[in-house]
Amino acid sequence: MDVSMFVFIYITCSAQGLMMSSFTRVFNVSLTDYVNHVFVVDQNSLSSIKCAAMCKIDCYSVTYDPDNKECKTYTREFNTNVKPTESPVIKMFVKKRPDLLNDIADCSEVNPAYTSGIYTIKLTSGLSYNVYCDMDTEEGPWTVIQNRQDGQEDFFRNWADYKNGFGDWKGNFWSGLEIIHLLTQRTSVLRIELVSWYGDVAYAQYSSFRIANESTEYQISVSGFSGNASYDAMAFHNGLPFTTYDNENSFTGRCAEDASGAWWYKGCLDSNLNGLYIQDTGVDIYQSMVWCKFYSDRDYVPMMKTRMLVKLSGV
Repeated sequence: MDVSMFVFIYITCSAQGLMMSSFTRVFNVSLTDYVNHVFVVDQNSLSSIKCAAMCKIDCYSVTYDPDNKECKTYTREFNTNVKPTESPVIKMFVKKRPDLLNDIADCSEVNPAYTSGIYTIKLTSGLSYNVYCDMDTEEGPWTVIQNRQDGQEDFFRNWADYKNGFGDWKGNFWSGLEIIHLLTQRTSVLRIELVSWYGDVAYAQYSSFRIANESTEYQISVSGFSGNASYDAMAFHNGLPFTTYDNENSFTGRCAEDASGAWWYKGCLDSNLNGLYIQDTGVDIYQSMVWCKFYSDRDYVPMMKTRMLVKLSGV
């Protein structure tokens, strides 16, 4: 988390001997997001130290209100956001993550009580990568490999950027073709989430997804469509290499330029989720973040928001 924080250590003595635990203080938590995850409430807690001592099994966060001497423990880990806390007096702490001190191979190994956020994974190759784990979407946890929520990030980029990844983990980003390849060497599931400029939401899910290595230009294998999207806009791209404006692999030899994006182009597209961020005015825009036939009576429908998520099959 990129907010101010400090480590809070408490030590208490009892008949059972010395007890110690460790917490991180966090700020900018919207406590209304956690009202359904309150575990224990103590309205006569003498200090934040005593409050923290109550956070044991199945507890991941605590709040302490010194004015009312109220302590609450929670079964979910707090996640910071831009919204202010409901009270500047309430102190908020997150239990440190001892089970994440060991290496995790992917998001499926993250404790489900933890919140969505950035985690470091270590792959069998020995390489470590930061990834964004979505702990909330159904059938998860998922690794988010693409997120577009506004036009703040330029996605018309070169091969090196698409290979290595770019953007802001808390905003618009592309995780990188190399990490997607490494994550999908075993049979994986792809989920694509779509939001139109009119607020309509849909998703497409694929039971088999794989990205081959760079020697194939990161060729895509995707099949097994399901979901509530009205059209399978990835089937057209199955088996194709990735294309950027400086590494053209499309049939026409100019799809990246024509579509103003980077994708597994054929000649050229049914989808273009790395295209330009352009508002939908009711006119089809080929160069935009297209999902073909999102509305059945239109071909190249610009999206307002998209996400691409992956996980191992059967997890």
